[in-house]
Amino acid sequence: MLGGYTCDLGDYVSVDPDDAHTTADLVCHALATHHATPGVYDVRIGKLGSKLLLVVTDRASGDDRRLFLEGIEEAPVAADRLAKALVEHTTLDQTQTADNTVNAGSSAVEHRRVQVSWFLGGSIVEGLGVTSSPSAGVEGDLEFRLQRLSLLLQLRAGGIGSASNVTSYASADVGTRYYLTDDDVAPFVGGGLSFATFSVSQGDNTSYSGSGPAAYGELGLGLLRSSFVGAIVSLRADIPMFTLDQDNYDSTGFLTKSSQFVIPLSLNVGLRLH
Repeated sequence: MLGGYTCDLGDYVSVDPDDAHTTADLVCHALATHHATPGVYDVRIGKLGSKLLLVVTDRASGDDRRLFLEGIEEAPVAADRLAKALVEHTTLDQTQTADNTVNAGSSAVEHRRVQVSWFLGGSIVEGLGVTSSPSAGVEGDLEFRLQRLSLLLQLRAGGIGSASNVTSYASADVGTRYYLTDDDVAPFVGGGLSFATFSVSQGDNTSYSGSGPAAYGELGLGLLRSSFVGAIVSLRADIPMFTLDQDNYDSTGFLTKSSQFVIPLSLNVGLRLH
């Protein structure tokens, strides 16, 4: 009995007795954490093929929730989801977040485990501060996520366009990203530092160009975060710590220079592989 909660362990198969009793204790603790109605709850562990079925029933109301597990090691995450679903009178699907997937066919995701994912996508970029047309590019990311906070390593390059005054760019970035919720669809904010090269071609076969350190900020949305294949959409602004310079020759052949401060804006869309 735990703080007014009694978890009565019923049938269990293919599970070590110590593991089964520990699972019942985890369920009781999760019920207390989510402030369930004090009382007696029945805990059963069944087996279907290679998977385990964990069932928790409120004896007073007869209401129950059940969840398939890949193994008994998923019991801590499963117990929390089952208790939450019972207390909030929701389905198990509604308790799923990007950090607690345990459904059949999916591996358990523990709350403190660093998740590694790859992102491959495309970008549309246009420079603010100088006349230019949008250009297309590509982006590849490696993301290390711990709960809502991520560390990113990025490579970006582009400059594909049919106009004569497109923005070209290439950068290597290190940044962070913070997801505002734990949901399967979650907005995020991010920022970081990069070493970048930018240029904007002009119609007279000249161009503004420059390279050096830059900072960036982004707003975006992560989609299908608990799935093996998800998606990310983001809007990003790069802020170079340098100006773009242009060499000009007057009618006498004298060289002059002009500079522009340009902020490249990009819309980025792509797939994330978990």
